[in-house]
Amino acid sequence: MPLESLSTLDIPADLTTQNGVSLPSLPNGSQYYSTDPKLFFSSTVISTAGMSDACTDLVRMAIMANGGEWLPTITADVTHLVVESITRDCDPNGFTPIIVSIGWILDSLETKALAPTAPYELKPKTSLLQGKINADSVSAARQFCEALLARDACDESRDNILLSQSGGPPPFVPFELLVKIFIQLRDDAISLPFPSLACLLAVSQVCGRWRSIAHCTGELWTHIPLNYHSKKHYSRLQKLFNAWAERSRPRILRITVRSCYPNTENPIIVLLLSYASRIRELSLNLPQAHFHRFLRAPAGSFSVLEKLRINVIPKSEAVYDPSSGLSRYEYFCDEPEITGDADDGVLLEGMTAPVTCLIDSLRLRSISIDSSGYTRLDSRMLPLAWGNLKNIDLEFVALSVFDVAYLFPQLNCVKRLNFATDDFLGSSMPAIPRVGLAHLVDLKWTGFGTFDDSIFDCLILPRLASLCMREGCLDTIYSLCDRGSFALRELNLTFFHMTFPRLSSLLREMPSLISLELYVSIDITDELLLFLTYDKGEKPVLPTLENLVIADREQQFTEPVMLRMLESRWRTTPLASGRITAQRAAAHGADRKVRARITELVEEGLKFQYNCN
Repeated sequence: MPLESLSTLDIPADLTTQNGVSLPSLPNGSQYYSTDPKLFFSSTVISTAGMSDACTDLVRMAIMANGGEWLPTITADVTHLVVESITRDCDPNGFTPIIVSIGWILDSLETKALAPTAPYELKPKTSLLQGKINADSVSAARQFCEALLARDACDESRDNILLSQSGGPPPFVPFELLVKIFIQLRDDAISLPFPSLACLLAVSQVCGRWRSIAHCTGELWTHIPLNYHSKKHYSRLQKLFNAWAERSRPRILRITVRSCYPNTENPIIVLLLSYASRIRELSLNLPQAHFHRFLRAPAGSFSVLEKLRINVIPKSEAVYDPSSGLSRYEYFCDEPEITGDADDGVLLEGMTAPVTCLIDSLRLRSISIDSSGYTRLDSRMLPLAWGNLKNIDLEFVALSVFDVAYLFPQLNCVKRLNFATDDFLGSSMPAIPRVGLAHLVDLKWTGFGTFDDSIFDCLILPRLASLCMREGCLDTIYSLCDRGSFALRELNLTFFHMTFPRLSSLLREMPSLISLELYVSIDITDELLLFLTYDKGEKPVLPTLENLVIADREQQFTEPVMLRMLESRWRTTPLASGRITAQRAAAHGADRKVRARITELVEEGLKFQYNCN
């Protein structure tokens, strides 16, 4: 995979401040902002990582023909690093970078349009910062970057429609908003002939050219994902990591590590701890034994850490299989499907002393722990500033009722909470104080046992909008509803056991629902579909519903009743998507006209799936 980077290029005169920080005023007419393609390409660097020989030769000739340099020296003055585009997941709550794609530039070369064009900028427009953009001063560099989109493969058809309508890729983010610089290192760079030189080259050109702007923004986010599994790569990796971190000093770091190193003394942990005081976001995907050195780091090590994600790789997925015919790097390159092993829980359950690395991490706002299998957590072993956390995601990490009674009164700022409870203490459970979580909007809960419902008897959630529950009964939800005045927008029930009368009574009290997902056991057939059929004449049921999922392969829904429900809501209510999973037995006698009509609804725009055994 390639090396990626994006640099801030052009800041209009009337947008010289961002978040109260003054930005340098750049002179008009500079060679770096000219629409002349020769000048544009003379300030562009192309990375060959991930490109075929044919693509490499084509782009190299185009760059050099226009006066540009091909892999210039470290001292060269450049403004772009164009790389192969890759599919990547973006944090919906974080900053999303624009990827400068080699595919876009190849298309430009084929159409003889070397200078980037953006038809939507031919007339002055108002930016997201409410600043006026002078069309005469829009640079080719800015047009180039604004015209790029990074989308998943599933959106390819939609992108083609947008391209055909606009004459070019639509704008993604106004460029004046890009006051942060992203640098990304893919660890296959360590396989290149001169990895250290490649790293120094990229860092020098990006950080050097934009040092003045970066200093004015107050921070330079450095994103370094490492897919690291081999001992022989350690020396090269250490040099690359140190060079990258030192040349970006004192910038804040954002690091993602996935490592199946064949030894518990994972050297990447040593590198992380050496720069711990600069890490703002950290994601660790390691076998459980590799975490111990990290967890035992001195208190205050991660003083600026705001977001921590811990994923435990199961032992079965962390051992290299030579019979696969793949190299160690290729074998571990893609994340496997996490299934979980019975002994993974020792990471948390085996603790005999509290975690020290997060003590005094007062800026921590988000923590996510996925142990890849069921495990228990003693909250005393994880001393955090719980009152500062806004996002807590403990996937399959079960808390005792003692832990709930201890933690919940501290959660003053939490907005999203995902946790599980276990009743292994039985009848000795303590009384839980009444707690109001005033900011909580998203709650996900998994219950293991029979006494877990009692924890909701004391919760007051005035702003709750999304509720997802696994392994419980309706008494749990009634406990919440009786003590809250929230208007629930999303409801997801999984492995719930309930009767239809109780479910229908509950749903009638939730007119604000826009999404309903039921993965439940209900001893009914068509009753639920008839109940959900929209009727204007009576008090409508779920009038704002947009998404409906009913997934239970034990049920037998007849297709005519299902069609009647869909037709009653399609174009009458906001219903836009749905999925129903049921037994095929009840569908044998279905009329072909029913199936044909359901197909017509899908062709009209309804996103609907019908799965049956």
